[in-house]
Amino acid sequence: MKCYFALSDDVSNNDVYYWMFVATLNSAKKNTKLDLHCLFDFRKTNVENIEDDRIFQLLKKYEVNIHLVTIDFEDYLLKVYTDEYLKKCNVTKSFLYSRFLRFMIPDVEKEDEYVLYADTDVLFLKEITLEDFSFLPKTVSVCPEFENSYNYTNFNAGIMLINIASYKSAKMELCNLLKNEIRAKIECCDQGYLNELYQDNFEKLPNIYNWKPYWGINDDAIIVHLHGLKPRVDFSDVECRFIPFVSQLMYENPDAKYGWFYYFNLFATYTGIKEMNPIVLTNLAVTMECQNPEYFSLKRRVVRKLSKILGKRK
Repeated sequence: MKCYFALSDDVSNNDVYYWMFVATLNSAKKNTKLDLHCLFDFRKTNVENIEDDRIFQLLKKYEVNIHLVTIDFEDYLLKVYTDEYLKKCNVTKSFLYSRFLRFMIPDVEKEDEYVLYADTDVLFLKEITLEDFSFLPKTVSVCPEFENSYNYTNFNAGIMLINIASYKSAKMELCNLLKNEIRAKIECCDQGYLNELYQDNFEKLPNIYNWKPYWGINDDAIIVHLHGLKPRVDFSDVECRFIPFVSQLMYENPDAKYGWFYYFNLFATYTGIKEMNPIVLTNLAVTMECQNPEYFSLKRRVVRKLSKILGKRK
């Protein structure tokens, strides 16, 4: 079964994302027989010669099929994502290219009806074959964004089982939206558009295919997505601060802390560098010390109290 990644060369100069991709490729090679493919947009961001680019070198090392691709709807994309809007969203153009590059998969894939797409911050823990899926989608099969349930309307696009014919149509619809300078309503970038294009028309994968560390430890997890909080690989990069979404996830998921320590340790192992383990876990410990999940408990109690008071006044 083919598995596609997509990224531009800006990742080459980002240690956090570079090492996550190392762990992704290493885990895929060790635990699966997936036929790995990568759409790579080389824009000479860091080096002039592609052979000197460390993401390109990584892809060669792990024998990934490399497809040098640039999005063919860039002009339309930049009319929507102006410099002013990108600044507002805190998104760089390079990051934008990486995000939308996945829409080029049907331009490259000409053989298979179904392929797997994966973000470059996942860990493959068990074998994956097309026969493992109890049903094959007419569109895409996905998992939820944050909640560990099957009662959701918005999905996370970090893992997708893609029907190529459907995805080709989705790309055409995306281009029409961009031509008309229509922004995604749900959220910034590609995932917002995907949720709109496939609204009420997607299949739900078992959550073990896109398991999040903050849901806790799951021995049945097939793919773990290092979603949200990323493993820090440089101790000097640690910021001792309260991170609202991390604290909220800890409040909503009592086992979040254990899950992060377990899967970040696993990430460090798959980088293949012995020194990575203590660095990553020390960074995580410092981060956890700064969080205050009780804040969200208090916040919700206040909101409920105000709602009751305001309700009585009506």
